[in-house]
Amino acid sequence: MKWFKKNTPLENRIADMTPLEQVTDLLVCLQLADNRIDYSEKEAWNATLKRLFPDYNLGHAENAMQRSFTAIENLDDHQRINRIHEIITSLIQLYSVDKVKKEILPELVNLVEADGIVMSTELDMLKTIEEIIARTVNYR
Repeated sequence: MKWFKKNTPLENRIADMTPLEQVTDLLVCLQLADNRIDYSEKEAWNATLKRLFPDYNLGHAENAMQRSFTAIENLDDHQRINRIHEIITSLIQLYSVDKVKKEILPELVNLVEADGIVMSTELDMLKTIEEIIARTVNYR
């Protein structure tokens, strides 16, 4: 019997995350598609949060980014895709398919283009996200 449970970042259930934390998770998944996060991608992340959550707290957002990075960096591609699917499903439930497609998806595209170098792994991840959104729309 375990008396104490070690709390790991992945034990933060998607349903318990704020929308800002969920969007940050999506952005971190995309940023880590090429195994690195550079300054321009971090700036794009910050600009995205300003547009989607104008009243956000920068300290809270930076903590969310660190937690996301820690949780996602060691996931394999399959685990990342599963996490993305859960997040998109949750965001669609919170908002709508239309809002996710028209407001969040363009921000993901902006992030991929932020550093001026679009890697095939980033494009593949973005395409997967678009497919997940499309399947969710068709399923409803």
